[in-house]
Amino acid sequence: MIKNDVYEKVIALYVQDANDRKESAGYNGEYSDGGYSGMMSYLEAFQAGILFANQGTFPEFLKPYLTTAKNELDNEWDEFQRLKEKFENKK
Repeated sequence: MIKNDVYEKVIALYVQDANDRKESAGYNGEYSDGGYSGMMSYLEAFQAGILFANQGTFPEFLKPYLTTAKNELDNEWDEFQRLKEKFENKK
């Protein structure tokens, strides 16, 4: 089963990406919304349970956001990133 904080973070990242695409399309003078409406349609279907057939797993279109959400919610992630940068720069 998916933890609520992970679920909420994945959804927030997905919505932010959709909003960024719409805003970018507007700034670039495109005639489309950059895929925003399609992304939000997928999300609405997911939240309605249509795409959430396997309880406890995310559909494919949300999986790229899952890793980011888990990393951002991990208490040790910032420390890992700090150490990674420190030791990679010593090469």
